[in-house]
Amino acid sequence: MNRPRKPPLKPAPAVRRAPAWEVTPADLDCLDNVRSLLSALNNAYASTRQIHTLILDIPVLAARCVRRIGVKGAVTPEQLERALTTIGNLGLETELLGLLEDLTTCRADLDEKRARPSQPPGE
Repeated sequence: MNRPRKPPLKPAPAVRRAPAWEVTPADLDCLDNVRSLLSALNNAYASTRQIHTLILDIPVLAARCVRRIGVKGAVTPEQLERALTTIGNLGLETELLGLLEDLTTCRADLDEKRARPSQPPGE
């Protein structure tokens, strides 16, 4: 008898070891979403809902925005809406610029590690 095959196991999702608002190498994957957000912020016809959705697509930015109002748990759309209302455009700009700086530093650190040959510990 042929038994049905079990579907292959899916790889477990990567566990985030840093707080949600700290940049990790995995956050470099959201650069396209950052570009989309910057384009929307430059568009006078972009809706608030569209901006909120784009920010939710960048989890580290959403976490930074809600952290500014004292929330350190998981980000919900309602918390993000409250945070953006509280921090305003200037607060969002500040968080976005800080995020871009941290992403740039993270990328440079990764490039430096790849360019350097492995050295034995203690050297």
